[in-house]
Amino acid sequence: MTWASAFSLSHRSHSCHSEGDLTLGGNLSNSGTINVDSGGTGCGVDDILIRSSVAATQRLWSGSGTFTLQDVDVQDQAGTAAITAYSSTNTGNNGTNWTFNASCSGFTPRPPASVGSPWIF
Repeated sequence: MTWASAFSLSHRSHSCHSEGDLTLGGNLSNSGTINVDSGGTGCGVDDILIRSSVAATQRLWSGSGTFTLQDVDVQDQAGTAAITAYSSTNTGNNGTNWTFNASCSGFTPRPPASVGSPWIF
């Protein structure tokens, strides 16, 4: 997924369970739910790269929403939202609001009930 400008999530849920990248071309504001897990069934390989579209330019994550991240590789992200990335890689230039915890988060996503529905964390 690539967002070319600022991304705002308001009282909605977005889940990403796959191999691929999340590239932000602007800041991210969340008052809903963001779930990202490249492993899908617990700790695994960090297949999802979270990046800025401009190298060395931090993208700011903010909002009171829920961020659930596991098995991701993060670079050039910052902001005011407190975010913990479990079983993930800190590739550098991330703000102090990002915490990298080597353990699994304890959540196990369940497949969606129907095609097009989000994964359940």
